[in-house]
Amino acid sequence: MEGGVIHQADKLQLNLLGSFSLVHPDGFEIIIRGQRKKAFIALIALSPGKEISRDKLISKLWGKRSLDQARASLRTLLNELGKTFKDSGYELVKKNSEKHSLFIDQNIVQIDVEQFAEVANSHTEERRRQVMEIYRGDLHEHCKLNEDAYQEWLAIERIQQRDLLRDTLLDLQDYYLRVAAHDQVIKIANRLLTLEKTDEKAHQALMLAFSAQGDKAAALKQYQVCFDATMALINEPPSTDTTEIFNQIKSPAQRSPDAAIAIKPPRSLTQSNPASLSVGVVFFRSPDSILADVDQVVTDVINALARYKWMAVVPQGTMLSFRNQSLTAVEIGRSLKIQYILDGNGRDSSSLPVLSVELIDVVADSILWGDSYHLTVPYEVSVSELLVGKIVNQIEMRLRSNEVQRVLGSKDKNPSAYDCAWHAISNMYEMTESSFESARQLFEQAERENIQYAPIYSWWALWQIFCVGQGWAKNLEVESHKAFDLARKANRIDHDDALALAIMGHCEAFLNHHFNEALDCFEESLELNPNSAFAWTLSAATYSYRGEPEESLRRLDHAEQLCPIEPHFGFLFDTAKTIAYTFSKNYKEAIRWGRKTIRKNPHFSNGYKPLIASLGHMGEITEAREYLRRLLELEGNFTVERFVRQYPFKHDADRAHYVEGLLKAGVPENDRATDQETV
Repeated sequence: MEGGVIHQADKLQLNLLGSFSLVHPDGFEIIIRGQRKKAFIALIALSPGKEISRDKLISKLWGKRSLDQARASLRTLLNELGKTFKDSGYELVKKNSEKHSLFIDQNIVQIDVEQFAEVANSHTEERRRQVMEIYRGDLHEHCKLNEDAYQEWLAIERIQQRDLLRDTLLDLQDYYLRVAAHDQVIKIANRLLTLEKTDEKAHQALMLAFSAQGDKAAALKQYQVCFDATMALINEPPSTDTTEIFNQIKSPAQRSPDAAIAIKPPRSLTQSNPASLSVGVVFFRSPDSILADVDQVVTDVINALARYKWMAVVPQGTMLSFRNQSLTAVEIGRSLKIQYILDGNGRDSSSLPVLSVELIDVVADSILWGDSYHLTVPYEVSVSELLVGKIVNQIEMRLRSNEVQRVLGSKDKNPSAYDCAWHAISNMYEMTESSFESARQLFEQAERENIQYAPIYSWWALWQIFCVGQGWAKNLEVESHKAFDLARKANRIDHDDALALAIMGHCEAFLNHHFNEALDCFEESLELNPNSAFAWTLSAATYSYRGEPEESLRRLDHAEQLCPIEPHFGFLFDTAKTIAYTFSKNYKEAIRWGRKTIRKNPHFSNGYKPLIASLGHMGEITEAREYLRRLLELEGNFTVERFVRQYPFKHDADRAHYVEGLLKAGVPENDRATDQETV
């Protein structure tokens, strides 16, 4: 920057195509946490003149809140972004007080969407080809912000950008076909197929290019790929134009197209997904009167399951292709080579229609779980979200349990990284030092396979947090950093992994005592997967640490609605309830939930602490001392001083209140007090 003039090299680079990023001229990324903040910047950047009214922003980003709440949220967001931009040395967003609007300073930022449009409309083929480099993915690709107005706006913007990309690529494809640049044709056609698998112009171009290069087998195989894609999506073979090209390429001695290439079933999902667990959802049998409503539930269940990154979910288009076939759910599952399938049916009735579901183990041909639910018609997303959430959580829980049992019963001497991770998770349930050491070895064994699979690192990060919480960390600072690094690695591997973000949030709150950063992570996690009872539970604990137990209890109530029974990590939910009731000084409820925690997992040391504090406040010293004795068997160096140093209190009053309960219960104040008691 010279004399107040900002040159191109001195500008920020805002990338909205694909993953959101804001890059400083010095090359480092300015971290914008939270989906809403990213959506806020995208809205302003793509508004005419890069300026937008506050009212329009509020309607797009806080449509579900009252006007006063929305305005307060906007002020908070502006303050937080202001601090971020101040640290970077660039004031990106500015206020126009006269128009009650906000705008982006066009002099200090370059936006990839504008760069993309510029090269797409260029007059030279060489420059237009740069669209493939600039268009790294759909606009704001990883955004899962749960705001209908924003998603509607984003959908329209995405269509415009994708249409411009497709038109440009088709023009380039035709140009390179004319000049016989076959390598370029193949490259561009493959890029077109990433936009739409059934794009027959791209399939036709690939067939022609492969044939021109003398690779007849590849040309004929491309017809098979096109056939599979169109059959899966619309249950129709390719067009006559595509088939004619196929006939021109094959030799006259071959049979008709239908016989020349045997139509194969879809590839196993595990070929493209490191997870060995795969699941499909059949479109349920239902009377015509409720068919559309039941189909919507099935579609929502498929989409919700796909948010759990440790399982591979069959796309709804593939499942739809089986609708009119007389196959059982197990036969469909076997044809797809998947392990689990959800079957069901809808029944109309004089009151509310009933939806019955069954989760089936395809390999064992046995039912893992079944239940029935009342269905509200006509289908309303706001009413039916909880229904879908309940079904999805039951599926997730049952599949998790079944996978653990499968791995524990396996005699495979060379387990995959995926199986090593499940074995490690089963060891984590026990919460003993020996089982955790075994889990560590299994996670390390999984890592040696060097697969890019985010859930392994997410669960490993949780293991690391537990180690710190249980008092097993040899170096508190090092082990805490390692937990955060593992969660961050999972997030780098897969930005859409809600589990990684939830565990990263727990790291920020429980280990780093960074409460605002933790809530950003939880917000993003729950936008990616609003049905995750696990994320709702972890976020609830953070609200207790912040001194907001009422919000904590509200979140826990929602988690319990989604998943009333959690056989493995249920003790975390009970502990979060105990903490919230302790902070709110409802000691009777805290004691009730604390006892439940200990019954479920007597090895979890952090389950004892809020229970002991609440018993101390209630004057139940005898019971408190019994639980203290058991706690000291697990965590022998536990003292009030050590606890206060590590526990994430935001407010001094909450800390003093908690400490008072511990001291009343007889917890040693420090190591000297422990030594004196021993003497």
